[in-house]
Amino acid sequence: MAYIMQGELTHSPIGPIYFRASQNGLKRISLFSLGALEPPTMIDSNYQAFMILSKAMEQVNQYLNRERTVFDLPLDLWGISLFQKTVLCAAQKIPFGEVRTYTQLAHEIEKPLAARAVGSALAHNPLLLVIPCHRVIGSDGHLGGFAAPGSTATKEKLLRLEGVTFCQGRLVL
Repeated sequence: MAYIMQGELTHSPIGPIYFRASQNGLKRISLFSLGALEPPTMIDSNYQAFMILSKAMEQVNQYLNRERTVFDLPLDLWGISLFQKTVLCAAQKIPFGEVRTYTQLAHEIEKPLAARAVGSALAHNPLLLVIPCHRVIGSDGHLGGFAAPGSTATKEKLLRLEGVTFCQGRLVL
């Protein structure tokens, strides 16, 4: 039986952040209300899910306050395709304050012609911030897309928080 718990950081530099955790790990971090994304499987007071949820909220808050650069959380990626898991795992390895292009990520996962598929997999990233899809940009230095409220303005805000420099809307590489 899956136990799911939800939480919310109501005030952050990028707006409200919604969390969902199971007893197996963090399932979702979103800038969209989770009730609108998917109905919970079951809401219960499972201690393990509660501890994971609490730790995730604390670590994201630390990240947003520039007190944390790496997350240490169990992730529950059940139901995600193998390709998307591979892309998410590669994106998770991008260090704080650095960026990669969709093409570079495609090469890292040994699918050099799959830059668009990489972008699509990242557009469905269930763990915003913890899996830093905002660190992936277009080959020309433009931000590309960002499937969150505020779109690329939110992506730019996150990259600036990490110390990435911009000039006239493009990254300074």
